[in-house]
Amino acid sequence: MDIQKYIYNKTGVMLPISDGNGRSQNQAVVISSEAKYVLIPIQNELISAMLDNGSWRKVGQSLIVVDDGKKFDKVTIHQYLDDGEGVERVVWFNMTNCFGK
Repeated sequence: MDIQKYIYNKTGVMLPISDGNGRSQNQAVVISSEAKYVLIPIQNELISAMLDNGSWRKVGQSLIVVDDGKKFDKVTIHQYLDDGEGVERVVWFNMTNCFGK
């Protein structure tokens, strides 16, 4: 799945992202370097679009640097479901292009 096209089709907004679906570190959504000054709004827009603009809130965020120098943002959210229940989800972003190795 081309995540950038998927988000564009849902929102009409072309985000500076590529690659994965964000479900794991190996499938992290890559954020391009031109987005480094608006990282959080881009992450939030992507998460909202992935959840069909459903209700959610961020409960955690951490920058993880791995041995090869790549940098990942691990964003933990609480998604509120239609039945009132909630589920915790993690979305991964590859931030290496924004900060360099």
